[in-house]
Formats: sequence, C-alpha cells, structure tokens
Amino acid sequence: LRATSPTVECILFGASPLAGFTYAPCTEQEAIDAVHAAVELGVRAFDTAPHYGLGVSESRLGKALGCLLQDDAPPCRVWTKVGRHLLPREKLHHALGAGTVRGDAVEWDNMHGSPTCLFPDVDPSVGEVADYTAAAARLAHEGSVRRLGVGEGRGCRVELAGQRVHDPDTDERCTAALAPGGALDELLRMRAAGEIGEVSIGCWSVKHTLRMLRARPAGTFDSVMLAGRWNLLDQSGVEVLAECQQKGVRVHNASVFASGLLAGGSTYQNKAAPAEIRARASEWSALAAKYGTSLPALALHFALMPEVVEFVAIGMNSRAQLQQNKAWIEERVDPRVWHDAQRLGLLPAHLPLPPL
Repeated sequence: LRATSPTVECILFGASPLAGFTYAPCTEQEAIDAVHAAVELGVRAFDTAPHYGLGVSESRLGKALGCLLQDDAPPCRVWTKVGRHLLPREKLHHALGAGTVRGDAVEWDNMHGSPTCLFPDVDPSVGEVADYTAAAARLAHEGSVRRLGVGEGRGCRVELAGQRVHDPDTDERCTAALAPGGALDELLRMRAAGEIGEVSIGCWSVKHTLRMLRARPAGTFDSVMLAGRWNLLDQSGVEVLAECQQKGVRVHNASVFASGLLAGGSTYQNKAAPAEIRARASEWSALAAKYGTSLPALALHFALMPEVVEFVAIGMNSRAQLQQNKAWIEERVDPRVWHDAQRLGLLPAHLPLPPL
C-alpha cells in the first residue's frame, strides 16, 4: 500500500478530451488554456495518442507545451501510443486498392463522416489504420514526434517519456505486437537508442495485458496503463497489479471514475450505467458522505492506494476540471471508510487495507 498521501503530482493529464468529443467540445484555445493550467498547478505528466481526434490531441498538446516559457521545473513528460497510424485518405484508398492494407484494419468508425466518430474536429483528409508491426510503430512514432514538437527546442522542456502499445485487446492484435518484427520489438529498439524513455502498454483487457507482461522477461516493460480495471466498481485488474509489482512495472491507472459514474456522470465503461452498477455507486456515495468526504475523492484515493500505481490518468479539458481534481486528490479520507466498505461487501474480503 502507498505509504504517503497522494498529491497533485500523482495526476497524469489524460489529453484525449483536448481533441473535443461530440458530447464535450473543446476548442484549440480551450485546450491550450487547460494544459497551461495543469502545468501551473504542478501537473507535469501527460498521456495522448494518434487515435484521439486523428492527431488533434497530440497537435494541441504539443502547441500548448510549445508556447510555455522555459523554466527550472522538471520537464513535462508525455506518453503516446503505437498500434494505429495515420495517413492521408487518398493514400489509404490507394493502399486498399493495391491490397497493402486490409479493409478490416481501417478504423472507419474513428474517421470523419462516421456517425460513431466521437471527435467532430477530425481532419476529413486523414485516415487511420490499426497495425501492430514494427514498421507501423515506427510510422506512428515519427508522426507523434512531429505533432508533439518533441526536440524542436521551443517552449518548456518536453520529454517523450514513453510509447505504449495501444489496445492490444484481441488475440490477433496481441499476437502481432509480440511477434518478431512486431510493435514491441520496435519500442524496445527505440528505448535502447534513447528515442523514448519507457516501453509501455495501454489496454482495457486484463487478459491481454497479462499476456503481454508474461510473454517477455522482467525489464521489458517500464509501465502499464490499465483502464477501468481498478476502481471502486471494478477490481478485476488486481492480478495485473500483482504482476506489475512482482516485475517492477509501474501502473498508470485510467478510468478511475468508471467513465464518469463516480464523478457525477451517468455512464459506466462509456455506456449508460446498468441499474446494479448505479446501485453500487449509490452505496459508495452514502459511505463517502458518512465519513465526510466526496465520492470522487474516495475514487481517486482508492485508485492510488496500491504502491505500484504511479499515476491516475484523468481526462480533462479545462482549468476548472484541473482545480476540481486537485481539490479531490487533496481531500483527507478517513481510513475507516475502507474497512466499512469491506464489511458491506463493496470491496473483496482479501484486499489489504490501510491501518486504522
């Protein structure tokens, strides 16, 4: 268990909302203001991906960091992802015709014109392909470096802290990433060459995260971003936490508010929350009130309880959200709440808890 109280430095700024969702629009200036607020408040770690708005999140994050003044503070550290790469739609259609890109590898639902695309600001001339080969990982990396402005010597110091294998959440994707000449081999080469600091995974699937971790020896992975599998409503990621602790791999815990339900929203795992999940969230809310804390604060403190968790990744796109999350993480939480939750069956009986 974590020996010290969590602080704002434990927040990893999730930059997907900077691209602007259909249900939560964000202009470029709002994105820049949010990033500047984060740095002012002491947040120096950021997570993004080419997938988020087909490069919009990376470009806005890079621009925001690029126009900050140099200072003596630690550099801003950015994690991004491989497994999907972007290319002009014209080139994509040519590749489809030539048979060099499979039709089922194209991420049509994340592209302009699709009714399921969550990012209204995507460039209509850009396409996206899921590809877990080394060559595709190199293409994705080079595009991310350009969009983020890494190494351009402008603004505050920015480090490309790491690359994550993004969503290896099917057997096919996982096999491709792990294969000789796959994405993982390329990330290991990049780390050895000093192009990135860390090799990581970003995934919702416990099964495939464990498969990746166990397929290679200790020292292969530096961190894992596990999404939605260690929060007040879902502790199915406990085996991943144990594996990471054993292998010295740090965990970046994402979706700690269970896609919004634990922070005043109505969705769970990006869908309308079912009745049984809403009821469980209500039990947690009542317990938080009993001990004089807020439900979101309780969610953040639980997410950071294991010592192996380095960061909680929180998606944000405004100064107000930054200030609110900082306040929640700095709330005092009475340790009796965890013992009460265990007695009520809200937490597993075998889970170690902070002492009273």
